[in-house]
Amino acid sequence: MTEIIESELPAEASPEKSGEPGKSGKPGLAGLFVTVAVINLVLTSGLLYLYDRYMAPRVVAVDIKGFIERQRDLYVSGKINDEQLKANLDAMEHRIKSMPENVVMITADVVVGEHAEAVEP
Repeated sequence: MTEIIESELPAEASPEKSGEPGKSGKPGLAGLFVTVAVINLVLTSGLLYLYDRYMAPRVVAVDIKGFIERQRDLYVSGKINDEQLKANLDAMEHRIKSMPENVVMITADVVVGEHAEAVEP
């Protein structure tokens, strides 16, 4: 009688023939936990990288006073002419204006510490 019932069952509903109970090919609780942890690690790392790269405010020291003093010394000594001085000042202005939006610039005179990031205009 058992043979008749098994043969009448559809193929999807027939009992497993592997002989190993609980091994249906689906990941267990531990596999699910590892999968969720890996996905979480990848997403969190990516979001932290993007935040740090594009959104986190950065403070940068700009040595404008030193730049102007060097340009003045070069101009007074005759190493650069009026056009070169104007071109150097325009280049400094362009460099400062081309900083990303998340960069806060302060003058290098107020920066204390040797590990501060300084930008030469």
